[in-house]
Amino acid sequence: MECMGSLIAPLFSADAIAVEGSVSLVDDQILPEEWEYIQGAAPKRRAEFGTARVFARRALAALGVAPEPLLPGVDRAPLWPSGITGSVTHTSDYCAVVARRSPPCRSVGLDAEEVRPLDDFIVRLVSTPTERRWLSGRPGQARDVLTLLLFSAKEAYYKLQYRITGRMLDFQDVEVDIRLAAGSFEARTAAEGVPPDLTSVTGRFRYAAGKVLCGVELPCDPTRELDR
Repeated sequence: MECMGSLIAPLFSADAIAVEGSVSLVDDQILPEEWEYIQGAAPKRRAEFGTARVFARRALAALGVAPEPLLPGVDRAPLWPSGITGSVTHTSDYCAVVARRSPPCRSVGLDAEEVRPLDDFIVRLVSTPTERRWLSGRPGQARDVLTLLLFSAKEAYYKLQYRITGRMLDFQDVEVDIRLAAGSFEARTAAEGVPPDLTSVTGRFRYAAGKVLCGVELPCDPTRELDR
């Protein structure tokens, strides 16, 4: 079952198309080229892959794009049709897709994480020293949610920048400033080779349905504010 934008639409501009819902095995709904790619995978992987393709085609149809295979590149990221930018995320039981025309949008990034307990190793892995100071002193459940928020914001930013730069960044390469009251975050990086319009990007987050969800987008003209 899918729904249009109930969780992720508020994270993006008004002209973004969001489709989301449960992950299910939809082998009979994917295109032959996609089946050829995924047929040898385990059912869980086929369900994630297929649900994302079904949802993506529904988003593309809303943008007036004819159905076509959405195959992964060598890095496994989806190869979107010309003139479209999009992003996919999924958890064990949830999948979401966002798509926009390009222009006016250069790139989008979307991530969803199920709220769950985290051990100290994960906290150290995903957070910088400055971020750990921000997390310090918070009770366990709040710390876990906020750590997942940092993780999700970085994942959304990674997807946004990767479409443009093709660079793999480490968690320590990006620092996130969470603005809890505003429901927004700023992701910053000083990593070598990242263009100026990607060194500081603002996104939005939500905490809903037991999930942390983050979205970020970059206009083709970095001097123009996004439609908020």
